[in-house]
Amino acid sequence: MKKIAYIVLASILLLIGASTASHLIVLNSQDVYFGVGTYASASDLAASESEKDGVVQKTDGKSELAVTVMAITANRDGKILKCEIDCVGAAIGYSDTGVVSASPTYMTKRELGYDYGMSKYGIYSDFDGDGRVLEWFEQADAFKSVAVGKGLDEVEALLAEGGRGNSELITAGCTIAVSDFIHAFDNARKNLKLTEAKTEDEIALGIYTSSAKLTDATADKGGSGEINVAIFGATVDNSGKVTSAMSDSVAYTAAFDNTGKPASDSSATIKCKRELAYDYGMSVYGIYSDLNGDGVVLEWFEQADVFDSKVIGLTSAELPSLVLDTGYGKDILTAAGCTINVSDFVKSAKKALAD
Repeated sequence: MKKIAYIVLASILLLIGASTASHLIVLNSQDVYFGVGTYASASDLAASESEKDGVVQKTDGKSELAVTVMAITANRDGKILKCEIDCVGAAIGYSDTGVVSASPTYMTKRELGYDYGMSKYGIYSDFDGDGRVLEWFEQADAFKSVAVGKGLDEVEALLAEGGRGNSELITAGCTIAVSDFIHAFDNARKNLKLTEAKTEDEIALGIYTSSAKLTDATADKGGSGEINVAIFGATVDNSGKVTSAMSDSVAYTAAFDNTGKPASDSSATIKCKRELAYDYGMSVYGIYSDLNGDGVVLEWFEQADVFDSKVIGLTSAELPSLVLDTGYGKDILTAAGCTINVSDFVKSAKKALAD
């Protein structure tokens, strides 16, 4: 008993000695950590033509960006409390004469629901042998059901050979490749931050994707098109108010020539802006956006952090109070250092917080 008492006393003294506020630090067993992780990859397909029954058939080329996003909450013991997953595929198309085409906006796989078509056309991935394949959003939900309750260090074990899930995932109905899920989870884990959220708060996730700067190719100059993906993850209480938030973004430029041959480097790693951190270069080259006149431009992720901090406590209906008609933030944002255009931030946040 004396030995136990000495151990307890020593532990208390260590805590007291470590306290910079000269009082005992109390760890809250209800602490909630929140993080959003993004994983992006691209693939290119050149324009081509084939002949069938004497008829020449042309197929346009395309550069497609796939962005998988996962948001998680975890407790201080490293157990996953809640999880949300979504993915968007967005393509820039180009003909064999270099004419560009793209959708102005893109729906995520979760938004597409049954229209995505996996349950109808994906029977090849019936790995559990039950004669049916769940729709993409249902497979993502199956992954969530297995991941919740596991430790942060246990999720990667769900990945099996060939990029598919292990038997636990397959039994739950998640028979698709989950390697992108695992990559996104790993980034979400790295981004975990202690928040004021409660364990019962729900996760909201919104992705707004658009195309921009579409340029046809000519004999003298290549063509291109941009895809921009704005991501907003949050925890939300039962009154619809944001209790923590984290934004991210992916920008991708597809390039091609006037024969429909891609010139993009899809083999390169596509990092999200939060992952790029100071390498994104806004703090060095973005002085044009010094809208508050303090002579300093924060890096992109720092500006996103400012936006996220000002969203806390708001509901979906209150989001417009942060932004001007020009798309730039009001004084509450610019004075704090968020001087970039925030219209896509707000669009992704409104999608996340939609009733």
